[in-house]
Amino acid sequence: MNELNNKHYECIYEIICVNQYEMPNVNVDKLYIEDQILDYLKEKINYILFIGNEKTEIVTKKLGISNGNEDINKNLKVLDKIVRILFSRDFNYQSMKSIKHHINRVNNIITRHIVNCEPIPLYIDLGGGYHASTDIEHEGSISFDINIGEVLLLYQIKKLYNRIKMIYSPAIKFTIVIDNIVANFVNDISIDKTLSYCNKLMELIKILGMDDIVNMLIESEHCNWIFEYKKNEYKKKDLVGFKEYLNVMRFLGRNCSLEEAVDRISRYEFAIRISDNKLNLLIGDEIRFVQRSNSGQLTFRSFPGGAARIQCGSVGFRVNERNKIVPILITYESREKYCCKQVYIDLMDLIYELKNNYIKQHMTVSL
Repeated sequence: MNELNNKHYECIYEIICVNQYEMPNVNVDKLYIEDQILDYLKEKINYILFIGNEKTEIVTKKLGISNGNEDINKNLKVLDKIVRILFSRDFNYQSMKSIKHHINRVNNIITRHIVNCEPIPLYIDLGGGYHASTDIEHEGSISFDINIGEVLLLYQIKKLYNRIKMIYSPAIKFTIVIDNIVANFVNDISIDKTLSYCNKLMELIKILGMDDIVNMLIESEHCNWIFEYKKNEYKKKDLVGFKEYLNVMRFLGRNCSLEEAVDRISRYEFAIRISDNKLNLLIGDEIRFVQRSNSGQLTFRSFPGGAARIQCGSVGFRVNERNKIVPILITYESREKYCCKQVYIDLMDLIYELKNNYIKQHMTVSL
């Protein structure tokens, strides 16, 4: 087996999820790194599928907390521990200084649910229901498919669920928010296609056995506001920077003129305000995360070590200074900066393989 060497530091590895019939010939030179990636994914998927909360009763008894309807709101340690978990580095990349203005509100929300001994609702804005292009030179390169970014998001949610359940048995209920009306209004993205993405994501959630923990809030199914506003109602910006211009092309999946980019950004600023107001009416006074924020919003890492929106590209891997692979968000810019190699994985086949292996092992033990 080849060892990792310095050339790997110059590379990033984009994961292409395909079925076995679309699998290209294996590149022998990449076998070692592919093994590392597969081992990483197997570990995360096994955690989602099989790591439960066997220690819950023991831990909660030690803390003097009942799994029943005992009045646990008196135990302020529970509230404090939950907040510490939510804002720990595993789940939040921001400093406490950046989000301290949310603490009182978060405490009040969590306390309200602890009083009722019910799951704590959490919401995360995932995006418009598709992945932005990592190669804008090829028109139509946006993706409505599931990739490992969604798997790692579910891993993060399951990890948070398990951590909180150890100290508060009702734990959490996580809702993934898809603002596909914004995607349609801003970039003319087909609602049917974003709904197709949502169906695939919900199927993944069920296959991974997380449908009791995770559900979805799809904008087009609850507040299709697009008919209330005309696309000429928004105020046009005068100028945009190059990064904004590039970002527009990524989400369009094609090149566009500067004039078109200005128009699209103006639409976005108009649309996101309307969308947030309407979605907040549905969500109510609960905790709502974004994946990345420059304005002090609450954030949730959508993949281990992440500080990025997974729908801005695709999640892949790089090799760190300790020769360990770590997940990163691959975008058009990172493909320009690094040598980008593609690794093909049949994600669903891998999940079913792990489920079947688990069943076989437990059948053998029972015999």
